Amino acid sequence: MKRPTSFCVIGIGQFGSNVCQALVAHGMDVLAIDSEESIIDSIKDQVTQAICLRITSEESMRSVGIDEFETVIVAIGESFTQSVLITALLKKKLHISNVIVCSTTSIHREILELVGADHVILPEQEMGRRLADQLCFTDETFIRVNDNYSVTPLKVPMRFVDQTVQDLELTTNYEVTLIGKEVGEEVIPLSPDYKIEEGDVLVLFGANKQLERLLEL
Repeated sequence: MKRPTSFCVIGIGQFGSNVCQALVAHGMDVLAIDSEESIIDSIKDQVTQAICLRITSEESMRSVGIDEFETVIVAIGESFTQSVLITALLKKKLHISNVIVCSTTSIHREILELVGADHVILPEQEMGRRLADQLCFTDETFIRVNDNYSVTPLKVPMRFVDQTVQDLELTTNYEVTLIGKEVGEEVIPLSPDYKIEEGDVLVLFGANKQLERLLEL
């Protein structure tokens, strides 16, 4: 699948502004839309294009080219009614492939998913989880896949050194899956007869509890 290089962000509050800046930092083209002129003035020099518009219909969306985007981020978490309207228009009328919506509660998330949102983000909840991960796994990059499973690099404990991948039996003994070994910025697969060396960093996938157990070795 071709990676998108342009995004539309609707609603430039704190969350929407941060998303815009992060996308631009990654070299992406960003169209920022908000109904407040002062907000558009504050971000227009930081994005590819910034438009002041209150979205009320399919026509208003098409008038600024929103229908040309594959991914649209709806960051109007504080206005639930507006989020539902915009999400429904994006999916049902403009047929946008990927609509990501910012929400504030789990109930709102369920409703947004019912009207077609492809992914709903609860920023406060996800920031809380990320903080907990950082506190519990202070020396590791802990990438959450969902509530129960994650991917993490593991600097091998001394008890692993000089054992082969097959000898470790990670799936049987620790209920985790070996993805590979970190080499620079890449992860390379390992053969069953690869002998673990001191300083190796293995990339593992598994349940959070099992990964935590390994990180404590």
